[in-house]
Amino acid sequence: MRGIIPLGESGDIYQPFVFLVSYEPSSEVTDIWFSYYKDLRDDGGRLKFGYGPGGPPVLGKASFLNLLSQLVATQCLTKQEVVSAVG
Repeated sequence: MRGIIPLGESGDIYQPFVFLVSYEPSSEVTDIWFSYYKDLRDDGGRLKFGYGPGGPPVLGKASFLNLLSQLVATQCLTKQEVVSAVG
């Protein structure tokens, strides 16, 4: 595990995020794992972590663009790689 990028709004019950992972502790990030947690403790529930029965989190366009921006800022992707991918 090399890092975490939160994607939710502060205070929201549903908090999507991605883990940045690599195969070796000193190697570059190779994978981005989508996950989430739901904090239902205020309603007498529990903290739920994972993918849930509906699969991984679904991100809106703004959240996805925010993710791309943060991946470039953390040097996991370059601007050139992003431009080439959408090219």
